[in-house]
Amino acid sequence: MRVELNHPVKRSELNRLYFCRKQQPYQVKYFDLRTKPTDLKSKSGETIFESVDDIEEPPENGSEIPKQWNVHYGDVISWSYDRPTETYFVTKDGKFLKNPDLSGSGYLTIPLSITRDLTTNTLETYKNVIEQLTELVILPIELNPEDEFFSAKFNGSKIPKAYIKRNDIEYSYSPMEQQLTVQINKNGKKFTNEFPTDKEEKLNNIIKWIKSIDNSATNPLINLIVKCNFNDKSECDKVQKYKCFGIIPLPKTWTCEQKGGAHFGQEQISATYKCQGPLSSKQEAIKKIKNFYKDLKVDITEQNEEEEEEAKTTD
Repeated sequence: MRVELNHPVKRSELNRLYFCRKQQPYQVKYFDLRTKPTDLKSKSGETIFESVDDIEEPPENGSEIPKQWNVHYGDVISWSYDRPTETYFVTKDGKFLKNPDLSGSGYLTIPLSITRDLTTNTLETYKNVIEQLTELVILPIELNPEDEFFSAKFNGSKIPKAYIKRNDIEYSYSPMEQQLTVQINKNGKKFTNEFPTDKEEKLNNIIKWIKSIDNSATNPLINLIVKCNFNDKSECDKVQKYKCFGIIPLPKTWTCEQKGGAHFGQEQISATYKCQGPLSSKQEAIKKIKNFYKDLKVDITEQNEEEEEEAKTTD
């Protein structure tokens, strides 16, 4: 089922599309004008561009798609040579939407503004696009909390109804990294956590983390700054043996991110990590950090909110 773009798509048409996509997989098309310009046809079946030399300059973002083009809501049209910087989505009102590129590095972002009314199974709907572009240049795919992605990746579990209507929580998926990113916008701050989808991750762990952010007023969040600096071969050998280099495994309501650069050599290893989580489980987090490094000595310091803001201004 594909919706023609002779006019903006009416709600009744979207409802019809919704019931059709429930019955069979709905897949959009990907038009790569630089390598296959003749794939783009008019509604009467005529070729729009006979060769690459006929291709016009990329359109302005938000401009009207020519009425004669045989394209449909959700389709992707690329004028790009390399990374999809000049790639556009077909909106439901028949306009070009330029790749939002939330990565800032020229990757394709599949935006919620397109998929929200288009599909409940984004990965299936954009399967052709993902396969043709390869997952290496798609980052991220924004998801509706009711998307079938969640039950597919988390053993049939679904986002609870209480969280579906919230507009302060954003979900996005990276096929390349096989991880779900959850961002909460709260009191002018952004809280982000990443959850692997290639392991036995449970949806309940995501909900626990969301609850920990919600409860931060009564159970404030704290930062633990972990600095490791190993300067002789024996210590570096232990790091290799213990496999204790990289993101630190913490309680489910905690996050860990690397701060700044890191050095990994045979005689010197150094890195700094920020671990954030609720004050109530501070000691549990410290215990996990120490267990991660075993008998190696690392510096663990607590950072309050004022110190964190000061650190941001000096970075």
